[in-house]
Amino acid sequence: MPKPRVLHVNNTLRDIGGAEECVVRLAQGLRDRGYEVLVALTDDRGVLAEGLRGVPVRTLYRPRRSVVKLPLFVADVLAVVLRLRRLMRQEGIDVLQTHLPDSDLLALLAGRLAGVPVRLYTFHSTQFMPPRRHTSLRRRLRVLTTRLGAVLATRLVAVSEAIAENMVSLAGLPRDKISIVPNGISPEKFRAGADAEAVRREFGLTDDRPLIVSVGHLHPYKNQAMLIRAAARVRRVVPGATFLIAGEGEMRPALESLRSKLSLDEAVLLPGRRRDVPSLLAAAGAFVLTSRWEGLPVSVLEAMAMARPVVVTRAPGCLEVVQAGRTGLVVDQDDDQALAEALIELLTDPDRAREMGRRGLARVEAEYSLDKNLDGLVDLFTTQPGRRGRR
Repeated sequence: MPKPRVLHVNNTLRDIGGAEECVVRLAQGLRDRGYEVLVALTDDRGVLAEGLRGVPVRTLYRPRRSVVKLPLFVADVLAVVLRLRRLMRQEGIDVLQTHLPDSDLLALLAGRLAGVPVRLYTFHSTQFMPPRRHTSLRRRLRVLTTRLGAVLATRLVAVSEAIAENMVSLAGLPRDKISIVPNGISPEKFRAGADAEAVRREFGLTDDRPLIVSVGHLHPYKNQAMLIRAAARVRRVVPGATFLIAGEGEMRPALESLRSKLSLDEAVLLPGRRRDVPSLLAAAGAFVLTSRWEGLPVSVLEAMAMARPVVVTRAPGCLEVVQAGRTGLVVDQDDDQALAEALIELLTDPDRAREMGRRGLARVEAEYSLDKNLDGLVDLFTTQPGRRGRR
């Protein structure tokens, strides 16, 4: 039987984030396995689309007028749904996988109207609902739209146990309809071309300046301010320690201000978005993630794939990946002192740091490989009732 034709739908591939990078990896990985794959974006194309070798990318963006003008807003939304339905019919799509709000509901509705037999509704974050303080209309609408998406989907996909638990507890989704398919990466492909020396030359890092790296959006939930505060403590013990926080976002002014306030302008680097994450990690002695929540952090998997020890906060998604004391260290959220002590421990005991890195690499290869990720998805492609072959 011919392999099914697969469509991934996301808002954009503009930002270098977990869900966006997963779309790229999955689409490319399925193509390498011989599947015909297409990616559709409901916002804009973005830089990550350039990494999709041989995978067509369609942009179906249409500006939406304010919801205050309800009839016009509905018309704009329906126009995108109809474009998606037309695309699915023209391309003979057999499997639809959605990845982020708001494109997920539009695509699932279009998939239902187009008669796509396998419709996977994927959750990448534990915080897919508005914060609890939003107890009125906004939160109720999100519950409603999430449940509607679940009805339109043939299967719900969570990338971690923590997400699956929240899907049930926060939105009341049926547990027996949820499959857990963890994110995965290919360590060999990720490491290919990494150039640690180029990074150290770029930032003028001599051998006596160990580098600690963090990668992620500069957003309140990523809590990079915690790392900057810890950096001041680390520098008292390891004066040459340098901290590189790669990413862009709304918190940049606040982080730059905190850096200056703590006299860390030369010690804390904020180089913006980077496309050379493997090289950054190759140059690092340790990786840090200070998030308040995570689904299943791809950045941590990437650091482990580079055999780097990691320090993470006690967020549920992180705890599923990092084995405390074996592949990395775990600290409480907002505990700057504990984070500093963990980093000092790794910087002053390189043998232990290297051993943690080796164990982390072994864990990624065994539990979080791209092949294992793809196997889990392909199983959903082929076990859904009513799947049709390629026309």
